[in-house]
Amino acid sequence: MRIKRIVTGFLIASMTLSMIASCGKGSGDQSSNGQSATDESQTVDVFSEETVWYNSRSLVIDPRDDEGGYLEFIDCVQDKFIFSNSNELKIYDQDGNLSSSLDISTAYNDLDDNVRTWPTVLGDQVYLQIMAYNADWESSREYYLGKVDLETGGLGDPVPVSNYRQEMEYLSGTQINYDSCRGAGNYLIDTYSPDMGQAPGVFFLLTDAEGNCTKIDATQTIPSVFYGVDRYIDLGDGKILACLLNGDGKVYVDIDTNNMTASVSSQDYSWLDDYAVYSVDGVGLVAMGKYSISSVDLSNGSLTEIMNFSQSNANKYVLEDMRPYVVSDAKIVLAGDTRVPVADNPYLGDFTNCYIINLDKAESNPNVGKSEIKIASLNGSFDFVMCEAVSKFNESNSQYLITYDSRYDLSNYGYQEYDVNSNTTYDEYQAATDNASAELTTQLTMDIITGNGPDIVMNGNNVTALNNPEYLVDLSDFIQNNFSETDYFRNVIDTYGANGVVCQLPLSFQVFGICAESGSYSADQEGFTFDQYAQFVSGPCNGQDPNQFVDNLSLCESLTESSSDLMISGTDVNFDNAAFRAIAEYAKNSFVEVTESEWLTSNITVAIKNAYYYNFYIQDGSQILGFPSVDGRGPEAHICETVGISAQSANIDGCKEFVAYLMSDECQHMFGCYNLPVKRSAFNLNAQEMIAYTNDIIQEKIDNPENCFLESNYPVVIIDETQLIDGMTHLIERAHSMVPLDPAIRIIVREELQPYFVDQKSLDETISIINDRAQTVVSERG
Repeated sequence: MRIKRIVTGFLIASMTLSMIASCGKGSGDQSSNGQSATDESQTVDVFSEETVWYNSRSLVIDPRDDEGGYLEFIDCVQDKFIFSNSNELKIYDQDGNLSSSLDISTAYNDLDDNVRTWPTVLGDQVYLQIMAYNADWESSREYYLGKVDLETGGLGDPVPVSNYRQEMEYLSGTQINYDSCRGAGNYLIDTYSPDMGQAPGVFFLLTDAEGNCTKIDATQTIPSVFYGVDRYIDLGDGKILACLLNGDGKVYVDIDTNNMTASVSSQDYSWLDDYAVYSVDGVGLVAMGKYSISSVDLSNGSLTEIMNFSQSNANKYVLEDMRPYVVSDAKIVLAGDTRVPVADNPYLGDFTNCYIINLDKAESNPNVGKSEIKIASLNGSFDFVMCEAVSKFNESNSQYLITYDSRYDLSNYGYQEYDVNSNTTYDEYQAATDNASAELTTQLTMDIITGNGPDIVMNGNNVTALNNPEYLVDLSDFIQNNFSETDYFRNVIDTYGANGVVCQLPLSFQVFGICAESGSYSADQEGFTFDQYAQFVSGPCNGQDPNQFVDNLSLCESLTESSSDLMISGTDVNFDNAAFRAIAEYAKNSFVEVTESEWLTSNITVAIKNAYYYNFYIQDGSQILGFPSVDGRGPEAHICETVGISAQSANIDGCKEFVAYLMSDECQHMFGCYNLPVKRSAFNLNAQEMIAYTNDIIQEKIDNPENCFLESNYPVVIIDETQLIDGMTHLIERAHSMVPLDPAIRIIVREELQPYFVDQKSLDETISIINDRAQTVVSERG
C-alpha cells in the first residue's frame, strides 16, 4: 500500500513533478519567441513588429453532448477529420462543421450473432475493423475489414482478414500494443511478446487493406524482453520505426515492409524520446514537443523549430497532444484529443475533449508594445488549468504577454518519470530525481540573482531554497491586502511561509492524514504523538502500521517532511532538536516491516482532494488525524501548485496581476477540478457540484438498485450538503501546510541517516553532519 510513502516520495517530488508529467508529452529545448534558451542576448522584453504571431481558432468537439459515449480522435483523411465513439463515426471539416455521421453500432451485424467494430486508417482510406463472433466466441471469432466511403457515408463489403485466427494461435504470445487500431503506413500492426515480461523477442503481425496478414518473427533479431509499444513512426517507402519498451527504457526497431523484416535500429533515436513524431504531407517528419513544433532531420539527428507555442494564444497543454496535418509558412492545422478537467465528476476528475485547431500566421503581431513575462514550471509541465489561465490573461491584458520558459524543465537535467516496469528501483529513481532537482535549483537561483531567470516560477514548492526574498518577492503584504481570511484558507497560505515571509503562494492543495476509525482516537485529538501512535498501531491497527513503508529510511524521510518546519525555516537549518530526534529514533526502533500483500482496509493513510473522497472516508464516525509528530499536530495540507515572482523581474506589477487572476473565482474553480482550491467560494462551488453529481447517482441506486452500479462499500445515503461542506471546512482549517524537503537537503538526510540505522554512527554524530552539510548548501546559495 504505502500511500504516505508514495505521496511524500513520489507525489511530492513528482506530483509537483506531475501532476505528473503526462505520458507521451515531450519536452522542448527552445525558449519563448523561438530563441535559444541559453542565448541571453536575444531575450525579448517588449514585443516588436518582427515577432511572429499565429492567430488561433480552437474548435472543440464536445463529447459530453453525445449520448453514444465519449468521442475520440481517429485521424485526418482526405481533409476530413474523423472522430468516433462506440456507436458513431463522425466526420468534420477543417472548420469544425459536421459533414456526416455513420452508425457503426449496427454495421455488419449480419455477419454473426455478435459484431464489434472500431475504425482505423490505412493509407488514405478509413476502414472499420470488424470482429464477428457467436455465443462461443473464443472458438468462432472472425476478423474483417470494411471500407468507409467518406463522401457518401456508405460501407463496402466486408473483406475477410486471412488466417488471422491461425496466426494468433501460432504466435501464442501476449499482445503488447493495446492501441492496435491505429495504422502505420499502409498496415495495421499488432505487436506481441512471446511471454510478456519473461521471454525475449517480439512478433509483428501486419495486415493490409486486402486483409492479408504477414507475420514477422523477430525473436532472434531482437533479443530483449518487451512489455509495451510506445509508438510507430511511418518513415515512408515501406519503412516503419517502432519504439518498444523494455526494462531499460526504449528500443527503436526498423520494420521494412518491402521484405518483411525487423531488427534493432543501428541509429540512435533517443533524442526523439520526448517528442511525438508524425509524417506530414509536403513537410516530412514533424515533432510535437512540450513547447514547440519542429521539423525532424533523421539523417543529422536534429530538430528545427517551426513554431513556438508562445507564439499563439492556443492552450499550450492542448497543443502538446495534437497531431499536425497542415504545416506551412502561413498556416498550421492540428487535431486530436486530450484530457481536460471537469468540475462535477469526482470519479473521473477529467474527460477527453476533441479539438481541431487552426493557427494562421498574422500579418502583424497584435501584441506589439506589450512587455514579456516569462513563466517557468519547475515540475516540467503546465497543466490544462494553468495554460488556460495564461491564454485568457494574454487575451484580456493590454500591457503584458506571458510566454513559456522551458529552461527549467526537469527533463533537461536528466529527470524521467518513474516507470514501475523498469529495472530502476524506487530509491534509485528518488536519488536521480533529487540530484536533477538540486542541479536545477542551483542554476535557477544563479539565473535569478543575475537577472536572467524567469519572471514567474510555478510549482517550486519542493524547492524550499526559493522561500527567500533574495530570489522571490515576499508576497506577505500582497496577500494581506488582497486575500482575506474570510475569502481564503489563510492557514494553508500563511503556514507555507517562513518567519512571516511568503515567497510562493499556494494555489491548490490536498489534505493528507490517517483515517482513524471511531473509538480509536479521543474527542480532542488532532494527530498523534509518537507514544499515542505506538498505542494506535499495537491496538486498533493490530500491529499493522498505516504508514506502510519498505524500510525505516523511507519512514523517517516521510515523518521528517511532515514536521519540516521544525528543522528548516527560511535560510535557517537545524536538525538538532527534539522533533528530529524523536522521528529518527521512532523510525529506527519502531519500524514495522510490511509485505505487498498486507493491505489495510481501515485506519489507513488517505489523501482528500474533493468532497467525494472526504465523504467516502468519514463514514461511521471515522476522522482524519495528523501523522505522528513530536507535538501531535493535525492533518497536512500538501501544496499541489504554487506561484512565485522573481525578485529581479522588471515586470513585478504585471506578475502580480497574473497572480491575482490565478486567485480569482474563475481560476480557483478550475483548480478545484483537480485538487482543493485555496479560495473558499471556489471550494464551496466545487463541493456543491460534486455532491449534486454524487447524489444523483445515489438516488439512481436507491430507485433502481438492480440497474445502477455503485461501489459496494459506499453508503447508499443521500449526502447532506451543508453538513459535509462544514465538516470539510473544519478539516481544512485544522490542517497545516507541509513543506517538502529541499532536494539538496533530502539527499544529505538520506545519505547520513543510513549509517545511523545500521548502528555505524550515533544519532548525535549523524545530526551534526546533517547540520553542517545542509547549512553549507544553504549558505552557498546566498
